[in-house]
Amino acid sequence: MYTICCLHFPHYPALAARFALNTQRMVIVEANGRVMATTPDGTACGITVGMSINRARALVSDAVITERDHARELAVWEMVMDMLYSSTPLLTSPRIGEAYCAVDNRERIATVLEQTLAQAGIARTRTLALLAAVRSRPSTMTYVHDDDEARFLAEWPVALLRELHVDDATVERLELFGLATLAHLRHLSERHLHVQFGEEGRRLHALLKQLPVRTDLPFYTPPPSIDVVQQFDEAQREPSILEPLLLLMADQAAQLLQGRRTSVIEVRARNNADVVVQRATRILKEPTTSASSIRTVGTILLRQILSAHQWWYGIELVLKGLMTPLVEQTSLFAQRASLNDVAAHVYRRFPHAVLRIERHTPDAYLPEHTFALTHWQR
Repeated sequence: MYTICCLHFPHYPALAARFALNTQRMVIVEANGRVMATTPDGTACGITVGMSINRARALVSDAVITERDHARELAVWEMVMDMLYSSTPLLTSPRIGEAYCAVDNRERIATVLEQTLAQAGIARTRTLALLAAVRSRPSTMTYVHDDDEARFLAEWPVALLRELHVDDATVERLELFGLATLAHLRHLSERHLHVQFGEEGRRLHALLKQLPVRTDLPFYTPPPSIDVVQQFDEAQREPSILEPLLLLMADQAAQLLQGRRTSVIEVRARNNADVVVQRATRILKEPTTSASSIRTVGTILLRQILSAHQWWYGIELVLKGLMTPLVEQTSLFAQRASLNDVAAHVYRRFPHAVLRIERHTPDAYLPEHTFALTHWQR
């Protein structure tokens, strides 16, 4: 019985950049001149983490190379969770790049996989679903039957533990000991693993111990957002009516921000049953509080989903990815005046009493030739 689906996003920074930039090209995320993450097609071309950017650019000249953006990653992850939430309310995410949900709508989950290039696994427990997702290919699902778990673990290579942040040295030692699959590790106790592999061994034992444990998924609570909705008495489809209305909604949404910044703007169209039939989303390059930016982006999104064959009975403007402004620490004490500030005040009252030491010849034979006293001038 399949109850839990795990979505695993290896190299999530690159996948988030690809999704945010709305591109089908290869994306490489760099940090300090090295490859930090790349999309699956980059891995297929031989690009690895830690490779120099110049080497990666030489291998794939048309790749999109960008720096890591934490705000963008948070905004994309919120969108991914929102997409999963539309398929089931039973959803949780222990960390960015890993999510668990109930299997209520497989078609919707498959759509999310196709759009995000995630890897999915479906099993009866979270840990088994995670292991299945790690072994999957991008945009595909791996199923683990209840009566097929032993074979699945016997075929799960320990080399994939690197995807679960187990260091290379531990993986190499496991292979040297002949422990090639997880089925071999299940026969070892925590003491055995700890003696041979230290704290990494305890982590492995904790992972194996969780294989048969079933935990219920909680109800997902979406993060706060700003929704401005306008219903129509009569169906509308004319841009001359919808665009001025959207500008008013953008001004109202900007006022509701109250100092917060938004990084995701979405426009939705509703039918006569109050069901969303069209939507367009844009992830901003920089979070904004500007009503002008919200109006501009909202108008662009509205024009993307307008259709001469689609009548609307409602329009909705949503601001997501809300962030509070950074808090600045105020000083409790007055700043100490600098020497130039004090000298300026003294100079105004005693212009001939303030002297400045000037260094003339650092290697002078006579010490009095090294420095000279001159009048201080502003």
